[in-house]
Amino acid sequence: MALWRILILWLLLGSHPGAAAVLDLRQWNADEHGTIAMEGAWDFYWGQLWTPQDFSQGRVQEEPLALTIPAVWNRMKIGDLALQANHFATYRAHIQLPENVVQHTTPLTLWMANLPGAYKLWLNGALVLESGRVGRDEKSEIPGNGSTFHTFVADRSTLDIVIQVSSFHHRDGGMWWPIKIGRADYITRVRAAGAALDGFALSCLFIMAFYHFGLWLMRPQYRTPLIFAMFCSFIAIRASVSGIGDLHIMVFPNMPQHVQKILEYAAFYLGVPAFYAFVRELYPEDFKTWLSRFLWSMGLAFALTTFVFPVRIFTDFIEYFQVITLFGCSIVCVQMWRAVKYRRDGISLLLIGTAILIFSSVNDILHAHRNAPIPTMVFPYGVFLMILCQSILLARRFSRAFHAVEVNEKQIQSLNAELQNQNAILDSLVEEKTRDIRSIMKNIKQGIFTVLGDGVRLGAEFSDHLRLMIGAPDLKGGEPIEKIFEQADLNGDRLHQIKMILCTAAGEDAIAFEMNAHLLPRELRLKRDHEQRLLELDWNAIENDHTGRIEKILVSLRDVTDLRVLQEESLRKQEELELIGEVLNVPTEKFDGLMLSCQKFLRDVLNQLHQKSSDTHRMFRSMHTIKGIARSYGLTHLAEAAHQAEEVFALLREGQAVSKEQLIQVGDHVGLYLERYDGIHRTKLGRKGLGSDVLMIDRSVLAENMESLRSLDLSHLSRDAQHRVDHLSRLFLTLVYMPLPKLLHALIADVPRLAEELGKDNPDIIIRDPGISIKHHAYDVFRNTFTHVLRNALDHGLETPVERRSLGKATRGRIIIELRLDETLLEIFVSDDGRGLDLAAIQRSARQRGLIASGAVLSEYEVANLIFAPGLSTKEQVTEISGRGVGLDAVKDFLEQYNGDIEIQLGPRSSVSEGVSFRFHITLPASVCELMQSVGVKGVASAS
Repeated sequence: MALWRILILWLLLGSHPGAAAVLDLRQWNADEHGTIAMEGAWDFYWGQLWTPQDFSQGRVQEEPLALTIPAVWNRMKIGDLALQANHFATYRAHIQLPENVVQHTTPLTLWMANLPGAYKLWLNGALVLESGRVGRDEKSEIPGNGSTFHTFVADRSTLDIVIQVSSFHHRDGGMWWPIKIGRADYITRVRAAGAALDGFALSCLFIMAFYHFGLWLMRPQYRTPLIFAMFCSFIAIRASVSGIGDLHIMVFPNMPQHVQKILEYAAFYLGVPAFYAFVRELYPEDFKTWLSRFLWSMGLAFALTTFVFPVRIFTDFIEYFQVITLFGCSIVCVQMWRAVKYRRDGISLLLIGTAILIFSSVNDILHAHRNAPIPTMVFPYGVFLMILCQSILLARRFSRAFHAVEVNEKQIQSLNAELQNQNAILDSLVEEKTRDIRSIMKNIKQGIFTVLGDGVRLGAEFSDHLRLMIGAPDLKGGEPIEKIFEQADLNGDRLHQIKMILCTAAGEDAIAFEMNAHLLPRELRLKRDHEQRLLELDWNAIENDHTGRIEKILVSLRDVTDLRVLQEESLRKQEELELIGEVLNVPTEKFDGLMLSCQKFLRDVLNQLHQKSSDTHRMFRSMHTIKGIARSYGLTHLAEAAHQAEEVFALLREGQAVSKEQLIQVGDHVGLYLERYDGIHRTKLGRKGLGSDVLMIDRSVLAENMESLRSLDLSHLSRDAQHRVDHLSRLFLTLVYMPLPKLLHALIADVPRLAEELGKDNPDIIIRDPGISIKHHAYDVFRNTFTHVLRNALDHGLETPVERRSLGKATRGRIIIELRLDETLLEIFVSDDGRGLDLAAIQRSARQRGLIASGAVLSEYEVANLIFAPGLSTKEQVTEISGRGVGLDAVKDFLEQYNGDIEIQLGPRSSVSEGVSFRFHITLPASVCELMQSVGVKGVASAS
């Protein structure tokens, strides 16, 4: 009958691709042999994931390959097809069972061993086993973990089995263990026995690990129990995730496969050097240090690969470490033979245990290659027997050690008596030292105390003067640290920060305190006897001489109130001397003018602040001008105060939130220095200034009288009378007018200092002047205009000496000021031989600030004159000299107030740089000046 079934199956299925391979198990005696492996040739579909429905509905048209189970795909070749490790495939076979199994309805169990990837198994078209999630690539696959079982009752003698397998997370691919089928009761007993054996071995391993770890805790100076406990732990971890009874699946059913593999491999890598380290601790004379270091370095390096690389990569490294392990075992055998030769104590037990360990290790290595004498993993049990031998060896050593302790106990008792005698002597010395310390603490005029980290309490000993310094006559040791700072200007958050720093430093290394010591207060202001006192604090960590840990913090307080007053007075005097020196460097006749000019700009700023809609750019520009005037005349403190105010007004101009109080504060700071300079000028130096005993005459009166002198008919006067009238006219002219070179003298004198700050040579300044003098009411516009123009030429125009030398220019630059006057117009031309205008940079900056409409095309002249726009600057960094984009904007505003103007006149492009040469063209009404030759005054030409 069975023959007919086979014939019919061959006729129906054997002639088309849907037919399956047949595994004949009819000779299996289930009563004598509880299980049988379904080994043999299976139909194999590489790179396909077929289901039973695909076969039954005829969708499978390709001819199957034949592949024997068990086998791995790695580097296998079937015909012309080369298989690779990480891929997926489908297995299919018809299994023929004995008739008595079907007739007796014997419960059977399919036993699918742990595979490196994921799989699905269909039995007679029904999905009965699944591990992980089968995928076509590494991302879609979830690897399974552990064996799976399916119990059923066969209703026919032929089983149709289809298996989908994918392997992307391990070095091996395919079904590397056979599928077993057997009686359900037998397989249940085998699983239970395996789990019980695993549980027993693991329990013993962990108990030994904890026991020896406890021994080490009691005697930490002896490292042997600790290393032995580490070795037991590593082996126990490996055994718990790789036992034959799948105990880890029962205890941790949801453990991911990659975690299991990391534990399995890392524990093996660390267990080998731990074993050698243990043996070397027992017999340091025979086992070498270099091998221990080598094995530890290799073990740690290989263990690190399990955390760095994925499973499919780091599992490839096991074979290399197995070679290292065998190498180490061979050396251990040689070294152990030497120990036997010298008859070391307990070496026989170590030899037996090591032999068992080496045998079980070699068996497992061969088992991994499917060629082991014992067809299962025996390493955990071999380790268990080896550890048992080593435990007996350690027990013998501890027994002898306890005996030695008993012998030494009597010696210790006699030494204790001697120690008590020495303690009495030491107590007397300590008492003497304590008296000395107490005397110091009683008489020293400083506040000295210690802080204990436990709760941040005050130490028991502190100087008597501390109570007086902090105003706490009832202060006692042990009180909280808050008592010291009760009357100090510390808020709750600051006090909490101090307590946290002191708490965390207690019991730690000194570096823990040093890292945070800068956060502790170094000065304190406290109220004592209705007056403010300033205390200086010093914090020092006191370390334990034996442990090197911080025991307490020593704090010393000094009252520096009077000393600080003297220091501040000294600083004020020093600053006053500096102010006097700066005032003396400014000519008397110019000082009042520059003071009035600065005060005018400051008043404008303060008036703007009190208006509802203030001009923020105008206020910023005024502060910038005050700074420029102060720097030009060398008034450095005023320049610094104006620079600080300029920084605040710059934030306001950029739209940031700045309080009105802060703006008024920085403005008042500038006003304070103006008052100090003016006070020194008038009071300290006694120089005649405005408001002193000086006759004030309106210059308009002088001008009126001068015109009257001009209109006089001198022909009827004598020569001497004509000479005196001419002399009087000259006197009036010098009071009403001032030659431009003389007016610019202070600005030109400041150029060398400014050039030095910018790292440039002092330039030549040439003034081509036909003898033009400026009226008094126009002094400010000329002074303010040339303050910015000269600084602009020096900072933006002229290059550094290195740059000029590379361009073939003289290292000293040249600035030319040329004046022309006709009946209605005064023209001033300012040029330099510097780098010229970078029109591209100007246009780029203007577009960033929205000064040029999108798509607009400007001429070079229009681009060049954008430098007068508010806030425009081509400098990347803001300095104390320039970069705010306010200088030329201020110049244009000054000139427009006097019906004047300024523009850029472009010249040719420079042959040695990318810039375009240019000059400033300044125009003013002719009424602001006078040509001195018209009244007989000689013209002036000036150079630096």
